[in-house]
This record gives sequence, C-alpha cells and structure tokens, in this order.
Amino acid sequence: MKYWKVAQAYLSSAIVYRKSGKAAQQLFIALKKDTPANSVNDLLRKRIRLYVAISFICAEWFSTLRGKKVSKKESEFITLIGAVTPIIDDLIDEQQLTSTEIIALLESPEKSNDTHFILAKYIYSKLQEIQNPSFQEVMKKALKIQDDSLIQLGSRQLSNQEIKSITYDKGGLATLLYRVVLDHPLENGEEKAQMVLGYVMQQINDAFDIYKDTESKFQTAFTTSNNLHENYDTFKKSIKSLVVSYAETNFNRKDIEKSLLKISVVLSQGEVCFRQLLNLQGDNEQFLIGQFKRKDLICDMEKTSNIWKTFLQSLKFYDQVRNALYK
Repeated sequence: MKYWKVAQAYLSSAIVYRKSGKAAQQLFIALKKDTPANSVNDLLRKRIRLYVAISFICAEWFSTLRGKKVSKKESEFITLIGAVTPIIDDLIDEQQLTSTEIIALLESPEKSNDTHFILAKYIYSKLQEIQNPSFQEVMKKALKIQDDSLIQLGSRQLSNQEIKSITYDKGGLATLLYRVVLDHPLENGEEKAQMVLGYVMQQINDAFDIYKDTESKFQTAFTTSNNLHENYDTFKKSIKSLVVSYAETNFNRKDIEKSLLKISVVLSQGEVCFRQLLNLQGDNEQFLIGQFKRKDLICDMEKTSNIWKTFLQSLKFYDQVRNALYK
C-alpha cells in the first residue's frame, strides 16, 4: 500500500508537468495573437515553461489539500502567475526597478515598446480577475521581498539571521502567491503552513543553485556556510515543522496525507542533493566551497541512481507523515 501511494504521487506529478507544457504553449499562442510584443525569445520561453510547471505543481498540492480539482478558470490563472514570474524577475534584475515602480508602470495607461513590459502588463491585467481576496496583498508582498533580497548581491556581508529571514520570506511569499490564485480563501492555519512550505522549497532551491550562486557572489545560507551539517539540520527541522503545520490545519486528514506525499517528490530531491553536498564536506569541521569543481556541486536529478534514491526517500517521508497525522 505504501509503495502504491508514493508511486501515485510521482505519477500525478508527471501528469501535471505534461499539462503545464500544454498550458504554456497555449499561452504563447495567445501572447502572439493579443500583444504587439516581439516574439518571446528562446531563453525567456524556456524560463516561462519552467515557472508555469512550478505553478502547476504547486496548484496540484493545494487543490489536493482542499479535496477539489483545479477548475478551468483557475488553470488559466495558474498559467499566468507562473509566466509572469520570470518576466518580472528580469525587470527587477536587468532594469533595477523596485516593486513599487513595477506596479505603478503595470497599472499606468502609458504604453511601452519594451517586450517585457508589454508581456507583463498583458498578464497583470488578466490576473486582476482573480477572486481570492488575499491575492493583491500577497502579490505586493512577494514583489517587495524581491526588492529586499537584492542585498544578497551586495558587498556587505549578511548575518546568518538576515539570510534566514530573507530565505523564509522570499520562499514563503512566492509559494503563498501560487496558492492564492486559487479561488478558495485561506483556511485557519494555512497561511503559516504554506509559508513554511515555501521556506523549505527555498532551501532546496538554494542547495541546487549553490554553484551558480557562488559564481555570481549571491549570498545564501549555502554560499556563506562553513558547515553544511548545520544547513542540513535546519532543513530537517523545517520539514518537521511543515508536517506539523499541515497537520494543524482543518483540512481532511486523507487530503493532507495525499498533498504531503505529492510535495515529497520535491522534498526527496532536496534530501538527495543535500546528501551529495554533505559527502563533499565529509567528516571535516568546515565546508570549503572553493575546493570543489562545478561537477561536484551540481545535483543531477536525471541520473538513474538519484531518481531511485529520491523514491526511497519519499517512502521514508510517508512514514513520517503517517506518524504525524494518525498518532
């Protein structure tokens, strides 16, 4: 039974990923038809596909939690919020615009010849149809934390607490934003649960990006770490907190279990990546990142051995979830 339930979670993720690709393609057709923007270049197209996939996967977790499938209208919003994410990221990174400036420009009647602005404005106008009362507030908070996170590229050495706070808010609000595109309002305790989920996801993202972030001198809990065992301890405690937070919501226990099992696909990939990085440090008291090459720091989750390790880790996580929900 355990093997079957975990296998179902993996199969569900694969199906959702396939759906996201079709949704992204439909969006590209609509953008070409409805906007005067130049054709989306290959790099941006690839990133939009990636973020639409992330948005769809998150929505699958959240719709499973509520016990109701995603509606056709919600699916449109899920596609849009995923697509606008890399576009706005580019506006922040390349044009050095603040969230306040971006919102003002998106809401302004003035026109622009910039492709990113044309695309962002078109998608932003469509997102205004979202019915969830929390969407606008969370959207602005998520943009604001992107402003704050720019200090991670600064020359000033950030403290561990500063990095932890940014990691929590950035990951939490991004995940919460993907949640509030769905129609149903946040339930009691759910906002906290999704913020914790986002914090865990951001830690995993930073683990996978350790090489890229080191090269760009981007300060994260990993690029500034002298001891990855401490990072791993934080990761494991965060997962425990995630399970407890989900268990404390008022959702049906079976739906919580199904949702967490689907989430475990990503959590287990994070676990495998963590263990690869921990093996680099070994029994040494310090982790000296400069000693390692790109191939050492990149976690290749397409390797057969890592796929199998990921599945085995999800089986262990299943037991953790069952103990928390039905103790």
